[in-house]
Amino acid sequence: MRGADLINPALPDELLDDVLRRVGAGADGAGSKRDLDACALVCRRWSRLERASRRRARLAASGARADEVLRLVAERFPALADVSVDERLTVWSPAGASGSASRSRRPVSLCRFCAESRIGEHSRELQEFNLLGSPEILSLNNFERFTDRSLSSIAKGCKNLTDLILTDCQLLTDRSLEFVARSCKKLARVKINGCQSMDTAALAHIGRWCPGLLELSLIYCPRIQNSAFLEIGQGCSLLRSLYLVDCSRISDDALCHIAQGCKNLIELSVRRGYEIGDKALISIAENCKSLRELTLQFCERLILLWMVSDAGVIAIAESCSLQKLNLCGCQLITDSGLTAIARGCPDLISLDISVLRMIGDMALAEIGEGCPKLKEIALSHCPEVTSVGLGHLVRGCQQLESCQMVYCRQISSAGVATIVSSCSKLKKLLVEEWKVSERTRRRAGSVLTFLCTGL
Repeated sequence: MRGADLINPALPDELLDDVLRRVGAGADGAGSKRDLDACALVCRRWSRLERASRRRARLAASGARADEVLRLVAERFPALADVSVDERLTVWSPAGASGSASRSRRPVSLCRFCAESRIGEHSRELQEFNLLGSPEILSLNNFERFTDRSLSSIAKGCKNLTDLILTDCQLLTDRSLEFVARSCKKLARVKINGCQSMDTAALAHIGRWCPGLLELSLIYCPRIQNSAFLEIGQGCSLLRSLYLVDCSRISDDALCHIAQGCKNLIELSVRRGYEIGDKALISIAENCKSLRELTLQFCERLILLWMVSDAGVIAIAESCSLQKLNLCGCQLITDSGLTAIARGCPDLISLDISVLRMIGDMALAEIGEGCPKLKEIALSHCPEVTSVGLGHLVRGCQQLESCQMVYCRQISSAGVATIVSSCSKLKKLLVEEWKVSERTRRRAGSVLTFLCTGL
């Protein structure tokens, strides 16, 4: 019958609430927001339940009505737990709108930019942040004018904070992070990206006051030194994941502190760690037996004392059964190091050995024999690898789904054909177009991806 509601009478609030939570938990943040907005438009009942269950919001930080919208968001969405603040976003305000007109259009405006608001520049306004249901996740992106006072004020209302992400907040210093660490002792994940005023003391406060820390990510933090990791190692024994990118003053000593105190470490990722070498890897191997994922990308320097070589890789292979390994750009590694990995890590599923100029077919033969579960391999810029080595690799790695092998001068069209014909589960093959024969193209055109067409 036209106009009859056949769904709502049969759908209790508890079940509808569960449906809305599942919609909001989608992997695509923008997509789940659109879906929730659509659900809120079904009827008044759906709108009421959607408001009560929404967990994620993205807050803008500019615009004349930003503070007003913050209050409205706090009233409308009491269950928010994941809040992201971005200074680049501006709250939209219609030209010439009066106070009364603006108020009458409140639901439309709020639906339009949903959870956009402004975290003001004064601590009094910032303390309203605790109205958002004590968020668990806070992300501040590109806040060039955000100060220690502002972050400290937010921390007062976020006692249950578990995730803190600071990106390009140039005015934040050690003082604000100390206040956050003291106030938010439930912190489990911290990411600091490009906050160049953060010093060693900032990380030391986290280690001293946040014993439940599980993940730590530092990206381009040039002022943080080794001593900070002594506090992390002593105070954060539950740490499982550590990511270091472009941290120029961190060396082997820092990772030794982590290894000795954080024996539950599962994932270690170091990119462009120019003072990281075998000493750190040997300490990790001796203490972190549960390590499963290791990335050492371009950890090289002219001073050989600090470079990653076969000695460190062999120590890891003998103690840790890795599942993912990235050694891209660590050019002192040879067939001996990869042979140890192949024999010590039978559960390996992902391997990146790009830009290793001293490895050859022997390494690929050992990997093919010792790593039957391998699904992804990258071996671009390996000048000594030939088509013969590829044949040995694919003979044992029948689960291979992805292979990248550009700029390998001794791999011919025959090698490409070998990969295609031997790996029935292959989904992606990255290679130069000129190495692919017409027969191979017809057989596996859907999995081929070309780089530098025509070279």
